[in-house]
Amino acid sequence: MEINKKNFNFIVIFFIFFSSLIFLIFMVQFSWNLNHDDFTTCLQLENKTIELINGSKFYIQYPYQCEDTEAYFKGFINFNSSISEDFYEYETRPLYLILGKVSVFLASFVSLIVSNYSEFKLFFPIIVLQSILVLFTILQIFFIFKKSFKLNNYFLFIISLLLLVSPLIKWGLFTPVINILSFSIFILILNILSTESSDQLSFVLGILMLFYSGYLLPFSILILKNIIQSRYKESIRNIFKFSIPTMIYYFYSLFLNGTFPQDYQAKYYRSFIWIFDLLKKDYEKIPNEVFICTQGFRKNFNCYVQDTLLTNSYLRYILLLTILNLFYYFFKSKKHKVFIKNLLFTTLIIYVFWSLNGWYQPIRFTFYSIGVFITFAFIFFALIEENIFFNSLNLISYTTYFLFINNFWNPIVLDHNLGIVFSKNIIYTTMALILCKIVYEYFLDKKLKSTKV
Repeated sequence: MEINKKNFNFIVIFFIFFSSLIFLIFMVQFSWNLNHDDFTTCLQLENKTIELINGSKFYIQYPYQCEDTEAYFKGFINFNSSISEDFYEYETRPLYLILGKVSVFLASFVSLIVSNYSEFKLFFPIIVLQSILVLFTILQIFFIFKKSFKLNNYFLFIISLLLLVSPLIKWGLFTPVINILSFSIFILILNILSTESSDQLSFVLGILMLFYSGYLLPFSILILKNIIQSRYKESIRNIFKFSIPTMIYYFYSLFLNGTFPQDYQAKYYRSFIWIFDLLKKDYEKIPNEVFICTQGFRKNFNCYVQDTLLTNSYLRYILLLTILNLFYYFFKSKKHKVFIKNLLFTTLIIYVFWSLNGWYQPIRFTFYSIGVFITFAFIFFALIEENIFFNSLNLISYTTYFLFINNFWNPIVLDHNLGIVFSKNIIYTTMALILCKIVYEYFLDKKLKSTKV
């Protein structure tokens, strides 16, 4: 995209919009506390004062995520020394740590206006880091959708709005969590299913693996697609390209401390590895802790089904609207059927994948499929709905529901605060109007046309 005056103005406007939305989300969650959240797990709120160099003071609640923040920050500051330890829990995420180091440098400029910056040395770099990842995901979604739909640059605002208010991101912006890349993984799988992939995709996925091991899933789908299409030589080339970044990092780690990096999730929670432990009857390695369901296939299945029901209860109003909208658009136009099928199939792939994880914090892992699916469904609705009134109703329903929804670790699965009550009424109104639309377009309109004939 050529950087002329018009594009420069667009970038400035978009940056202001993006930053303002992050500020609004922060205020709703932590300062105004409109969600009425009870953070009983790992997220703690601390009262802090931001002091500007001109003497002004602002009082905020500072979100702090237990040991994770300190552990990540140690890797940001001293990357080599951290991965040289006997065991550092995030050593399999080197690019995330390196980007964190860059974010520490970028955030340090805040000290020019904040006199007590040292008290926020963890907070500001994390916001910068997470915002970079969200921007990467927004641009990724925009350019992939642009291959199949006619988009103008202003659709970036809609994608940004729908992503930023999603529960995964609206809390992930202020704490060092990597699961906000679940949207990136979803769109990559959807793209692999929908179009022919470029030769460089496997290498790009290999690089992204050094951010988050979840990128192994879209790569597996890519290889499986090649095998089904009998493209065996291409599969071998893709495996080699995908392995290059990981091999470089693993040999670097071997040179630095004499050992290869170890996966924290696999070592302590036996994520996915529990299946092999169970088949080998190596029961001593299988942990028996809270959220862990690796003591047998039946227990794992029961845990995941229960968590699915919990997620559906958490998302129940917006999920009903999503299903009704999909039903309407699926039968309205043949050209959208393939995309909707791929959207549902992508959701199923991710859902089944995480069903083998073996440990399930409430709602978290089932949200990676069901919750992320809802966001992409509403991006799709915004793309194809030509009626501004219905488009606005959908966007208001989605935005208010997710903006005011409580944390999914809250003991109350869905807190019916004023925002949710308002959103619920908008959703019911939208559903009623869509049902009227369906009745008119599929029954009355056809009947009137046949009468005229």
